[in-house]
Amino acid sequence: MTRTLNVNLQHSGELSPETTPLWARRHGSLPPESARSRAINSVIFRNGGGNPSNNAEIGKQRGPEKTMEQGEKRELPRLLVIGARGFLGTYVVKQSRRDFEVVCADRDRQSAETDLALDITDAVSVRATLLATRPKAVMLLAAISDIDRCQKEPSLAEAVNLRGVENVADCCAQLGARLLFTSTGAVFDGLKEGYSEHDPVSPISIYGQTKAQAEAVVTALTP
Repeated sequence: MTRTLNVNLQHSGELSPETTPLWARRHGSLPPESARSRAINSVIFRNGGGNPSNNAEIGKQRGPEKTMEQGEKRELPRLLVIGARGFLGTYVVKQSRRDFEVVCADRDRQSAETDLALDITDAVSVRATLLATRPKAVMLLAAISDIDRCQKEPSLAEAVNLRGVENVADCCAQLGARLLFTSTGAVFDGLKEGYSEHDPVSPISIYGQTKAQAEAVVTALTP
């Protein structure tokens, strides 16, 4: 089951997302109630998706963490963050360390914070990384997000934003890892004020097109 959320991320040093849940539809209608009750295998986040109704705050600061008894150990599920050095990745890694064993992956290891070098356009590299780390969940944040660059280099945009996503989603499906994929409000044409997850995609840029296609791939491979 794939769940799609529109999210607004304010670049003010804090994450202030607004979301409305939607069970992603593969055939133009909501799945039956029995299907909706199944475990969610993937989630798609659309950054800057508008102002959906019935907003629910996520990422809210938690209260003080309870102190664990001395010597008590807690086995944490492993989370692989792909694109950990980016704007969103930096926050994700920081906020996830309490609840997950976080493994940070980027295209190169220029930072001491990066655990693994991973090129998502290389299917062999993706599979080797997931087999080596065996994550419980994967957050795919890596992308070519420069709209102008995508227009100038459509082949590169497709390789990273579409084929790279396909490589990761395919491996997650094979290994049983849950996937959270970040999309964009650019999957919409911007001709109206505010979009919800119920609106059909209508991208007008190469960037938006590759992201919309990637959403479809994630939904198909990790239903």
